[in-house]
Amino acid sequence: MNDEFKIKFRGVRGSIPVPGKNTLRYGGNTTCIEVRVDGHLIIFDSGTGIISLGQEMMSTFMAMDENVRANNPMNAVMLFTHTHLDHLIGLPFFTPIFIGSTKLYMFGAKYDDNDFKNALSMSMHSPLFPVEFDNLHSMRDVKNIKEGDVILLKKGIKEPEIQNIFRPTVPFPDDAVKIYVHQSYAHPCDGTLVYKIEYKSKTMVFATDIEGYKSPDSRLVKFSKDVDILIHDAQYTNEQYNSSQGFGHSTMEMATDVAKAANVKKLYLFHHDPRHTDDNLDAILLETKKLFSETYMAMEGEEIDLFI
Repeated sequence: MNDEFKIKFRGVRGSIPVPGKNTLRYGGNTTCIEVRVDGHLIIFDSGTGIISLGQEMMSTFMAMDENVRANNPMNAVMLFTHTHLDHLIGLPFFTPIFIGSTKLYMFGAKYDDNDFKNALSMSMHSPLFPVEFDNLHSMRDVKNIKEGDVILLKKGIKEPEIQNIFRPTVPFPDDAVKIYVHQSYAHPCDGTLVYKIEYKSKTMVFATDIEGYKSPDSRLVKFSKDVDILIHDAQYTNEQYNSSQGFGHSTMEMATDVAKAANVKKLYLFHHDPRHTDDNLDAILLETKKLFSETYMAMEGEEIDLFI
């Protein structure tokens, strides 16, 4: 089997979904990224973009013979950057979560000393939703994670293992998928988690809902050093940022500053402002390429194969 490391953008928009004729090319769904690596499915966030992923997973699952389905349950590792609504609102409509054989490993940060599971439970709770999180048929393993944690996905083993770079108890296998966790404090109120996936010689970093500084964030630069793909928040133009400072989002210039300082191979601008039309994003991309030539605009439905 050939090495597999594919990224697919399911939702690239920030704040609110914006369906309509002016967002057809880049997409209007909120944050969700699908990653397929070495037989594992990893899902970043559950904005409205997760709905189409769930529908496709269900179609594939239901097309199997019943006996085959019994031995091939839907299985995913779900990594949450934070639990603001635009990153969580699709979870109640992610259809695999209602299927009894589904196994989901869900990871996110504690907030105000509350377990991450509490935030998920609040998103599916009366009177906001008719089915409560604790009553779902699927099997869900929900864990708190923090800065320095490493989630290991070992070859042929679906269940993740949590280690910590400061207190490793076993050597990290060379052929394992390694997911590193970084805490960013540049988003209200509790910050966000930034993730790095490493598999063999390939790496990606997902850094959304972070606000840049006058100079690049040295911690993020170190975390992103020499990666193949950096997906970075770039919600605002410089003009918009003047009235949005402190909202926890970056400009395109802030994203390119990190990309250059970290020597990344490719930069994908992400978390598009809901006010930005397809034409606006085209123009922003042209200007951003002048700052960092290997810049791309994340587009819903686009797939990146890191081994090509």
